[in-house]
Amino acid sequence: MADYVIGEMARARGGAGKAFATQHNMVLPHVPIIPPPTDRQASDFFPTLCELGRVPLPEGLSLDGISFLAPLLGQGAGRREWVTGAIGQEQAIFDGQWRLLMPSGQLVDCRALPSALSSTE
Repeated sequence: MADYVIGEMARARGGAGKAFATQHNMVLPHVPIIPPPTDRQASDFFPTLCELGRVPLPEGLSLDGISFLAPLLGQGAGRREWVTGAIGQEQAIFDGQWRLLMPSGQLVDCRALPSALSSTE
């Protein structure tokens, strides 16, 4: 646990807090007790709680979230292919390489950036 920051809001590394859809803000774990590299979002809590309580999801229900029970129990990564972030009108989706910012439609190749911590790329 010593390698983790419990209450990180992205300001310690020069960020602007959680108010911007920057790379640093989008990959902060929501559950600090799960070791990195995790990429949890609020949408993951519902399927996780359902799986934990053995409550089946309604047939045909489409969810953005995925359960993080497996990594919580140390039984796998349970990773998604993308993460999202939004505040106000600014939204972003990141797949590990590309970040699409909306409503501007700006597509950023994050591999080419020396640091994706800035909100002004």
